[in-house]
Amino acid sequence: MNAKISAIICTRNRAASLEKAIKSLSNQKLPKRDYEIIIVDNGSTDNTKKIVKNLQKKIKNLRYVYEAKAGLSQARNTGVKNAKGEYVAYLDDDAIASVNWLQEILKTFKQHKNVGAAGGKVELALKEKPKWLSKELLYLLGKLDISNKLTFLTKS
Repeated sequence: MNAKISAIICTRNRAASLEKAIKSLSNQKLPKRDYEIIIVDNGSTDNTKKIVKNLQKKIKNLRYVYEAKAGLSQARNTGVKNAKGEYVAYLDDDAIASVNWLQEILKTFKQHKNVGAAGGKVELALKEKPKWLSKELLYLLGKLDISNKLTFLTKS
């Protein structure tokens, strides 16, 4: 497979949310031949491997990699080592990617040759915000909105 981009999910004992994350990547607008999905199982003791193996029957561009040494940095490095794409995108195991997520990342790199990293808005899927949680603290749960204006971190 000569993928343009590798979407990597690092996970540890989060099988319940992982399935939704994988399915969101399998529903990208980008043609399947242009991307791969890599799951890095970072020593899970739940049914993570079983869920991924079952999904591989339907999702042909999905790969499973096991990393025994615990730690997100270790898992991400393992993901990169196994990636076949020109670019790498990380998705958390409890996140849902928008249908054009990978397509927009590739578009950014194609249009702006000096870009070293790309990111975007992160919205929370809270059914209801707890009363004690102020808007100012939503970033602690991962909310990120750096505006619609392009901001560049460029290669040196």
